[in-house]
Amino acid sequence: MSGNVLRSWASNVLITFSSVPVFHKIKFTASPSTSDLKESVILDSIQAWPEQRDVRERIIPACSDTALIRSQHTTQGDSEGIKGKSCCFSQNLTNWYTGHQIAQVRVVFHIPSSVIHDVSPSLDTLSPTHLAYVEWFSPLTATPDPKHQIYRVSRQMCNGCQSASIIPVDRILCSIHLIPRFGPVTPQEWNSFTVLDQCHTFYVNPFCDVCSYLAFV
Repeated sequence: MSGNVLRSWASNVLITFSSVPVFHKIKFTASPSTSDLKESVILDSIQAWPEQRDVRERIIPACSDTALIRSQHTTQGDSEGIKGKSCCFSQNLTNWYTGHQIAQVRVVFHIPSSVIHDVSPSLDTLSPTHLAYVEWFSPLTATPDPKHQIYRVSRQMCNGCQSASIIPVDRILCSIHLIPRFGPVTPQEWNSFTVLDQCHTFYVNPFCDVCSYLAFV
């Protein structure tokens, strides 16, 4: 289905529900059957929750982690994410990210099976179980920045607005750590909770874990 046809069809869809179940964490695990481990362990995680208050009415800042998203043109078997092995255990990491893209995961949700027919009555395939609303960064370049050999990405805009999509959760491969591109003066309003939204350009941190180092260095 082309983008124009999909947009035309979507404009005539009547949403018969006003809420959906939302999830605040995606976990990547290695099971005993797919590794040398004796029991399942959490290898990676991605968190997404809105600003909230604790029992003492103290503000808990919002959290929207960044992640590497599998290209639509790559089959899941070629690059397994949430439903398969961890990318750390299943990939030849040399340039395996080629064609994939970084995004900030804003919300993870599920459309109940009782109403899925109202949303996609004509789909002839099984609808994704879980979905994520993500905001895109620019595609990864073929080579890193020549000055320091680190890959640079920026917020991807479309007609002056942040480019975003709703994608199946199984396209999310792993978490990615971004370093803000600091100028001569760091804005005072930047902190660990706001910088992802207020900074426009970032560097992909290749030193946060073994997988990132093997993939991006």
